[in-house]
Amino acid sequence: MDLCQPLGACIICHPVRSSLPWSLKAKPEEPVARWTLRPAQDCLSFTFWHDHSVVVLPLLQKAIPGANNECILPIIIRKRTMPELPEAETLRQPVNIIFSGKRLAHISRSPAKKLWIGHQNFPAIGLSLQSVGRQGKILVFYWGETGKEAGVCLVSRLGMSGTWLIKNRDEPLPDHSHLVLTFEGMADCLVYRDPRRFGRLEWVSEPVKSVILASQGPDILQISPDEWHQRIKSSSRTIRSILLDQKVASGVGNIYASEILFDARISPFRKGKSISRTESVLILTSAKIILESAIKSGGSTIHSFRTSFGEGGNFQIRHKVYGKAGKPCQNCHCNIKKVMENSRHLFYCSFCQKRGHSRGEKKNREFLTTDPLPVS
Repeated sequence: MDLCQPLGACIICHPVRSSLPWSLKAKPEEPVARWTLRPAQDCLSFTFWHDHSVVVLPLLQKAIPGANNECILPIIIRKRTMPELPEAETLRQPVNIIFSGKRLAHISRSPAKKLWIGHQNFPAIGLSLQSVGRQGKILVFYWGETGKEAGVCLVSRLGMSGTWLIKNRDEPLPDHSHLVLTFEGMADCLVYRDPRRFGRLEWVSEPVKSVILASQGPDILQISPDEWHQRIKSSSRTIRSILLDQKVASGVGNIYASEILFDARISPFRKGKSISRTESVLILTSAKIILESAIKSGGSTIHSFRTSFGEGGNFQIRHKVYGKAGKPCQNCHCNIKKVMENSRHLFYCSFCQKRGHSRGEKKNREFLTTDPLPVS
């Protein structure tokens, strides 16, 4: 876990006698202190709660105002986000450039069997990495003999925290490294790291046989306007839910769905069947603008995403609505709103995205802008 990036984190204190599950389920009080940097070895435990990471620190042996002079258990709650298309592309590009054409010499892997779909045998030893492709959030490594078509593919779904790192072979491996690929004549190796182990790896002879790719629609950067409109025009779901459905078009997640709809000035509560063709083209155009801009910025580092070289992305500083609940809209200066839809936070401007949203908004539970759980 990276404790050196306190992005949006806060300490929420509860009496020691309260169990951890109770503490998390209860509505937390207003934070009594901001989080300060603490070395990882000072942590008592580390777990996850929905899409937040939770760190339990040692007992505080001093009184804190509002804690009734009791020893308290500080809990850091930090928002986690899943890598989306820009983050996957940010990982793909350097790996493709550095390792394409290189022959795989050796592999080592952790005993974590849940990461694999199908067999774990490594059929690519002795083969060259021909290229690294991507469909939505999914990476595909193509292996084969030099000058021949790819004979085997490694399909990688990143899940919540999966990433591919380029590390020097002489450096110690980071925690939660599950797969290390070493190449002939290369000082660098390729490391798959996944703290939460929600990612999946799969060997297939060709992409069409992949279980992972079978659940993916066309890449949203490649889909045509006609096909996009055909896929959404009869749906009774909200346009935001459609954007998140990887079977319709793959690549968009929670962060960029909010940003895309704000850029298109389309209410996230509009039903797919109410979207005209002109509006569907507008949404697709905004998707390409936002996603391509995010790729150029190295993706969004909301919590833990790092590039293959361990650097953070920069697109989060250009977010217009995501994580901006209670802050003024850059266009109209109305406060950005946050609601829960299908167990996920949705951010939008009720004025700029006014058209057709009022009825749908009433069906969602709106969060207070003073919600102490960090949103970024």
